[in-house]
Amino acid sequence: MKILIEALHGLGDTVCLLPMIVKVREKYPEAEITVLLKFGINKAIIEASKIKIEHVFILNMYSSDVLSTLKKLIFLHNQNFDLAISSANTPINKAKLFMKLINPKKVVGLQHEKNLCFDLLHDKYHFVEANLMAIKSLDISSQDHIAPKLYAETSIKTQLRKDMQLNSSMKLIGLCIGDADFSYRNRWLRTGKVFTRGWGISNMLSLTRELLAKTYTVVLIGGKLEENLLENIPNEILENKNLINMVNKTNLQESMALVTLCDVAVGVDTGMMHIADALGVKTVSIFGPTNPKTHGAYSDQASFVEADLPCKYCYGTKNYVECKDRECLKCINVMDVLRAMKL
Repeated sequence: MKILIEALHGLGDTVCLLPMIVKVREKYPEAEITVLLKFGINKAIIEASKIKIEHVFILNMYSSDVLSTLKKLIFLHNQNFDLAISSANTPINKAKLFMKLINPKKVVGLQHEKNLCFDLLHDKYHFVEANLMAIKSLDISSQDHIAPKLYAETSIKTQLRKDMQLNSSMKLIGLCIGDADFSYRNRWLRTGKVFTRGWGISNMLSLTRELLAKTYTVVLIGGKLEENLLENIPNEILENKNLINMVNKTNLQESMALVTLCDVAVGVDTGMMHIADALGVKTVSIFGPTNPKTHGAYSDQASFVEADLPCKYCYGTKNYVECKDRECLKCINVMDVLRAMKL
């Protein structure tokens, strides 16, 4: 039996899909499973889950290389999949069109059976739960509380600990300094980039100062997009003996190993918070436009900081992208985050 699982989304979404993949593998232990990812970096999530997956295929439908995309679609079509499953957060029309192009023998998903996707369920269910709901028609129970699980490579952890010369007597705080993935004001033209969930580098800098003053070791975590943010951090901070700058110095496998060395990881609603949580690390996430009960890290050890404003949780509305002040994030101060960390 050949099964295709569509996961054409970000890192956090891929993490939230893992419990569903676990259930599918349990249901079909001998099946040949292909997981379809949007970005090559997401492959590290699948590998770190330790789930038996035969094939990982990368397909970015927004790639400028139209010919390559067409060839990949033809290849997938020719695989003659027996079963294909859509991620719960894939838009309805996009999910249906994609499956018509691939033409599997059977298609499963909320979009195909109930004309639903996560955008229509975001105020009721978590991403993890919505993905489990997507496979109920396969007689797979979605009642079990299954949290995503990831496993970092021990050898990488050992090398990082050695390279960073960590002081074992000091708590290590991981700060994911980025503003999370951006949205577009015009989704079709891919223009008008907006960081809808960002707390801001000035707040991250203030938090860093407070933590260093309390004699914690702070490690800055981020990728290429976050490297420009370092320009806003004074040299006196970057050169502090208790600060370790790992921004754009690790690949995703190394970032996963790095975060497991932390006593707590702090950031906004971003993929790294889901990753840290799935690795068993305590997380403190800063929320505003999205609801932590639906978008947040899924385990019981995850903590969230949010403002009590009537306009929060605007995800799914026009205001999510068009809001001009982001007051739900601006009014969260450093002390709110420190208290949530419970150090």
